[in-house]
Amino acid sequence: MSLKESGKRLIPFAAAGLGIFQGLVWTILAILGIVSRFLVIDQISWITHSEKLSNTLTAIMQNDASDGPLTGVGLFAVTIVYLVMSVLWVILSSILFICTRAQRHDYLNGVRVAWGVLTLVICIYDVIVTGMLGANYKEYLDLYNSTHASGVLYVLIGYGTLFSLAARGYVLWIINLVASILMLRGELNQKTKANTDIYDSSTIDAFDEPRTPYPGHNNPAYGWENEQPKFDARPSSGNHDYPGGNNSRPQADRVAGLGKQGPKSYPQNILPAEQPNNYRYPTPHIPQPDYYPPQQSNPAMKRFPPPPPNPKFNRNERY
Repeated sequence: MSLKESGKRLIPFAAAGLGIFQGLVWTILAILGIVSRFLVIDQISWITHSEKLSNTLTAIMQNDASDGPLTGVGLFAVTIVYLVMSVLWVILSSILFICTRAQRHDYLNGVRVAWGVLTLVICIYDVIVTGMLGANYKEYLDLYNSTHASGVLYVLIGYGTLFSLAARGYVLWIINLVASILMLRGELNQKTKANTDIYDSSTIDAFDEPRTPYPGHNNPAYGWENEQPKFDARPSSGNHDYPGGNNSRPQADRVAGLGKQGPKSYPQNILPAEQPNNYRYPTPHIPQPDYYPPQQSNPAMKRFPPPPPNPKFNRNERY
């Protein structure tokens, strides 16, 4: 297997693993975000910074009076969409991994296209959600610059965390975009190659070539005009040359060797004196049959008398 083929097979495996990992992580995060919408915030438990940040994120999910593009209800709807897409991503990535490992080419092409389209949609959705969260972040950033309140700082950190999660850490978003483009481009190249093979110009031009003339009933390996075979003679072995070969001796006159004991020669095809015009093969001479009786009968038959004539029967007499 060449390096190029190994790379083509490695891309679906890497894409499937990437989709399964991110799908599982974002499914868990989406479930936590949906659950936090219905939690009750305990103001007394704000002791550590992590607890304060966790309660701030819960407050952001429940804040329906925000002046930014995303309120608590809008963020809740965004989280539900993330949950659905993450579950679909895990399922599709698992199917892609199984089909690639089992070499199921009848399903693999469709799964690649579906995975590439879904990943591209997720990338676009991430950009939209990141933009809306960025607008909320800027609003609280301006508020913090004017007040420098610690509560606003935690809200600012909370929106920054959601902003980074929506952008998938920035690096994963770029990897997802590249993977989706590679999957779609690879499938498009395969379809283009298949169409090129079907509509190959050399195949079509073959029908434009002139048809080979019908050779008729002639034997193309033998020339009747010179009584010499046209096929190539076998190569000679040692000092013995085959008749008709390039190294054979020139043939002498045929009547010169009549009555003389000579070496054996291979039979040659000889044309008859006359041949019909409607038949292209030489025909042997067949004598006409003689249907006349012989002039003298057999002497052995004369010793026996001729047979008596057939007896005649009479109605009144008995034979």
